[in-house]
Amino acid sequence: MTILDRRVPWLLVGALPLPLAAQAEPLQHHLRLGDAPPGALAFADPASWTRRDGVLVRTEGQGAYTPPVRSPRGIALLDGIEVGDFELRLRVRQTGREYAHRDLCFFFGFQDPSRFYYAHLATRADEHAHGVFLVDRAPRRKLADGGGSDGVAWGDGWHDVRIERSLADGRIAVWFDDAPEPLFELRDKTLGFGRLGFGSFDDTGAFESLALEAPRWRRPTRPAWVPAPNLIYILADDLGYGELGSYGQEKIETPHLDRLAREGMRFTQHYAGAPVCAPSRCVLLTGQHTGHATIRDNLEHRPEGQGPIRDEDVTLAERLGACGYVNGCFGKWGLGYPGSEGDPQRQGFDRFYGYNCQRHAHNFYPRYLWDDGERVDLEGNDRGRTGAQYSHDLIAAQALSFIREHSAERFFCYVPFTIPHLALQVPQASLERYLGRWPETPYEGKSYLPHPTPRAAYAAMISHLDASVGEILGLLDELGLAENTLVVFASDNGPTHLKAQADVDFFASAGPLRGLKGSVYEGGIRVPMLVRWPGRVAPGSVSDLVCGFQDILPTFVALAGGGAVPGIDGLSLLPTLLGDGEQEQHEALVWDFPGYGGQLAVRAGRWKAVRRGLRQAPAAPLELYDLDADVGETRDVAAEHPEVAARLATLMVASRTEPAVERFRFGSYGR
Repeated sequence: MTILDRRVPWLLVGALPLPLAAQAEPLQHHLRLGDAPPGALAFADPASWTRRDGVLVRTEGQGAYTPPVRSPRGIALLDGIEVGDFELRLRVRQTGREYAHRDLCFFFGFQDPSRFYYAHLATRADEHAHGVFLVDRAPRRKLADGGGSDGVAWGDGWHDVRIERSLADGRIAVWFDDAPEPLFELRDKTLGFGRLGFGSFDDTGAFESLALEAPRWRRPTRPAWVPAPNLIYILADDLGYGELGSYGQEKIETPHLDRLAREGMRFTQHYAGAPVCAPSRCVLLTGQHTGHATIRDNLEHRPEGQGPIRDEDVTLAERLGACGYVNGCFGKWGLGYPGSEGDPQRQGFDRFYGYNCQRHAHNFYPRYLWDDGERVDLEGNDRGRTGAQYSHDLIAAQALSFIREHSAERFFCYVPFTIPHLALQVPQASLERYLGRWPETPYEGKSYLPHPTPRAAYAAMISHLDASVGEILGLLDELGLAENTLVVFASDNGPTHLKAQADVDFFASAGPLRGLKGSVYEGGIRVPMLVRWPGRVAPGSVSDLVCGFQDILPTFVALAGGGAVPGIDGLSLLPTLLGDGEQEQHEALVWDFPGYGGQLAVRAGRWKAVRRGLRQAPAAPLELYDLDADVGETRDVAAEHPEVAARLATLMVASRTEPAVERFRFGSYGR
């Protein structure tokens, strides 16, 4: 066999001729990979492999069906790196030893996999080679099978096996000898980078040579000492940057969220994906900023729902599902009408309860909610000012039930709550907490439902949300899950601009920031983010890292053991959260927002560029702000820094791809 000789990193193990004695000799570190760092590669269990008469054989250990992270014995493994695209060539043969299952296996999987691939090339009575299988780690359910009695003849002697894997389309194919077609191939769009290994049962198989080309490889994205936690992401609706006590709020009480800040990390420069609901959630769940995302503005669908994300959009839930997580969504969806390709249970969620439609969520006493694709009527509700069943409480109860039900599994609980979005509706017990505190001007109900004490109602809604967060934290304590659960809290965009209902000036809802919901100024997109993981994330810590919703997906996937995620705009925040390693920085954050006249924004370091009104004035001037000196964006310095303005103007266009939905198109696109 000729070892591959291309100008890419390559690995060689045990190529003949080997100047070895015939006696068994433990195999240690006979692995080399181009420019890989020293010590990056090692066998997971070198003592179970020996070289005899110039070939590699197994001497002890279990079979290679067990994923290496669970039981590494007998698996030759690239232990210190993850690979994306690769081509693996093996020259293999049976040793002739009598054994019930004489076979050797190829394995490709994530560092902490729930699924793994292996090519099972086996001699049975029919002397046929089996193919490739996709298997869940638990309960070891076979998802795909590429072999059986119609495989190729194994026979005696040496055989050439080639496995190819493409990161771009998730394809993995196995070729046997000189066959013109692959023995088996399959595609899995959820796979990114992963670990690679090979093995056999005891000494029933031998490897004469092995060559690997891996043009794309990287170090593991999650330190080996970090366990994969449960993941809870709580999303408030229209909560402003300044509406929590930990961010300076003085009138509204948020004790449980303030506890979250004390016990975790508070981010001061975290950004929502967009200044309105649907596109912000699209960025969160796909890891792509709105210059690349499918959904870039609210897109209504009648009679119910919003325009869907596509089947080819791989969501956070789909990626976590591939890592063995059970996924639940409780609250407001807004990314695909019921039954569409964007329906939450067609986008990786095993459980959904709440509002599918954003418009439907404008009332907190709705006639119905959705429960796993079934419309469930709510007795005593008629979309009035009050009713028998407050939707937020129903949603919170379902989230708690999901956590309790899956406490023995790894779970992702996504809780996009619907408050404090208007209308002003809150249970009387919560309202009474604030009645009489401040002068009130009744809201008469021109856009949403009226309320006699709008300030008290708005404050009560935020405190009611805070109490629900407290219930989640309390349940984690009760179940003993707190130390193995990462909890994140954020808001989908800035506070509402409907000041007659939510007096955002009175509450200083946006803090020192300019702009509100619907604006790409800081007040519309900079949001609070709190992260707690006891024993892992330093309590009471504060980060000024510039980051955004697109970073949540790669962070969660890395924690789940899913490796790096190709083709997205986000970066993993693990180095910041864990205080381990160097944090990769964004060149820029980008907002492409067709709504409210057509707006673009770019944040690059200290600089923020904004263009507004582009639908009416495509040549609208670029505004430039120095956020280090002027966080309130009060002074346009474009004329003083023309080189910075020109650079960000170019980046603003280059970061945009033309969307498929015509309604989202405006201005110029880079490609």
